[in-house]
Amino acid sequence: MKRTLTGLLLWIVSAFALAQSGLGGLSQQSNDFLPVDEAYKLEVEVVDDQRIRLYWQITDNYYLYQHRFKATLEDAKGSIATSFEFAPALQKTDEFFGEVQVYYTAADLALVAERPFGRARLAVTSQGCADAGLCYPPNTKVFTINGDTGSVVQGEPEGGIQPDTAPTSTEDSADTTAGGATEDAAPGFSLIAALGFAFLGGLILNAMPCVFPILSLKVLSFATGDPDQHHRHAWWYLIGVVASFVAVAGALISLQSAGQLIGWGFQLQSPGFVIALAFLFTAMGLSLSGLVQFGGSLMNLGGALAGKGGAQGSFFTGVLAVV
Repeated sequence: MKRTLTGLLLWIVSAFALAQSGLGGLSQQSNDFLPVDEAYKLEVEVVDDQRIRLYWQITDNYYLYQHRFKATLEDAKGSIATSFEFAPALQKTDEFFGEVQVYYTAADLALVAERPFGRARLAVTSQGCADAGLCYPPNTKVFTINGDTGSVVQGEPEGGIQPDTAPTSTEDSADTTAGGATEDAAPGFSLIAALGFAFLGGLILNAMPCVFPILSLKVLSFATGDPDQHHRHAWWYLIGVVASFVAVAGALISLQSAGQLIGWGFQLQSPGFVIALAFLFTAMGLSLSGLVQFGGSLMNLGGALAGKGGAQGSFFTGVLAVV
């Protein structure tokens, strides 16, 4: 038995060394990916009061998706409908979006406004990937532009874009009021819809096999005892779940604000991370098979915290459910 365990451990060490040797260059390449602002350099030019030129300089071996370009334009009178005029693009079979049109080297687009504009806020969104396999999240840049003077300044307009508050006629006033009511109602509806879908998603996730063992712990604890105490434990369980998700979301937002290209599952594009996961699950499989015994106290940490009585146990059961 000892020889078998020794052989298995030697196999793991040898396989890890071979993986590091064989994929070392690929891991180094993943660390050499350019920041998004260096891979895709955007220049904005106001051609006239209804036409804007958007020009991206694209680094070699990087590309932009045609269908991922988006733009919003807003002046003192409100939002302005816009449309793109695309330059010819290349056909590409993409692993993320299938058959798509992409731009290499450069992307020269025209953004046409439905009506003339003066000082306005322009937000431009694009998304691209590298041939080596890294796909960037959508990137949005904001500019302050002026259709009368042709000036372009990157960044939010100072003082914002103030809407017109003096309509020229009764019909304009009625239209403005109706439009304002619609705009106020839309965010509320969106929030309600988002909360509804989040609740539905939570119900679906609680039906997953990975969550059943956690729920069984709570069900067994509810089998006996005072109903009022169960309600208190349910609230502590809820607080543990919400606090854990808020902590994870806060960490991601902090990293994104610091300029890190990170999001849900984004680390799975890193060869080093995938290799580490492969060896982790191999080790876990050997341990669960009884061939190797290690880390018992560490693996039991979550169960010990969740198994504590009172509010503390309910809180950590919620945390464990998130993990």
